[in-house]
Amino acid sequence: MKLQIGFYKAKYGGIDDKLINYFSGNNGYSHCEIVLNKNQMIGAHMQTGNVAIYNYPDVYSSKYWDIVELPLYMNNNFTKGLKECVGTPYDTLGVVLSFIGVTQLSRDDKVWCSEFCTIHHNRMGKKAKKIPTLIMPNELYRRLYDMYNSKGWKIVSNLDADDTAYSVDRYGRII
Repeated sequence: MKLQIGFYKAKYGGIDDKLINYFSGNNGYSHCEIVLNKNQMIGAHMQTGNVAIYNYPDVYSSKYWDIVELPLYMNNNFTKGLKECVGTPYDTLGVVLSFIGVTQLSRDDKVWCSEFCTIHHNRMGKKAKKIPTLIMPNELYRRLYDMYNSKGWKIVSNLDADDTAYSVDRYGRII
């Protein structure tokens, strides 16, 4: 499977999502996760306080997410490495300080969503150009677009889908 990253559309979230989007580039996103399969993504959430695997009805047909497919292939070792991160604490202080440009105080034993996705993107080997890890979702989206747009960048989600057939939270996760 190719590496796919889901970018959460801030317009469907709460005031926190809208503020994150506004103060971090205003490209429309406030959160990101790595797609494991059509029903699961893995990421760091402020709301749960750690890295976890989340269940979704179908990430490819969710109105909440833009799923971006990159020309990089995940193997079993890569996926195993992702799953070994489950339980890693969320870096609330690091993400808050990054808004004012202070990244030196970020801790290696904690992550926020786009930091988690960037770290694992950078693990993809020679084909993955390295990206600074202490960035916000809008910046990650922009950098990935700039890097891969002419080399296999593709949005694979159905942008006009409707999740009304399921009982979901504000992120489209099954509740």
